[in-house]
Amino acid sequence: MLDEPTNHLDIRAQLELLELVRDLGVTTVAALHELNLAAAYCHRIYVLEAGRVVADGTPEDVLTEALLAEVFGVAVHRSIHPRTARMSLAFAPLDPLGDSTPQSPNGSSPQLST
Repeated sequence: MLDEPTNHLDIRAQLELLELVRDLGVTTVAALHELNLAAAYCHRIYVLEAGRVVADGTPEDVLTEALLAEVFGVAVHRSIHPRTARMSLAFAPLDPLGDSTPQSPNGSSPQLST
């Protein structure tokens, strides 16, 4: 049982610790607040809101755009990391109307130039 084992660790140490725990080959229960680490290293995730479980299952089934918007009030873009083949999450604030369309700092939608 681990309570925020990656708290106060730099990125490399976080990854090394979770690799070590995974390689132990034993069932581990861990409280993680870093959702990218949870998505990458956990087989099953429980999302809590106000002390109650609101979702549980695999990272792919639980860490959805809708659930993260509802529970954490953020927009999320899910992708697969090209090197690790693990789920990766990118977050942005929701606008006051709940729209998750990306916005630039001046309020307009970002444009890609070629």
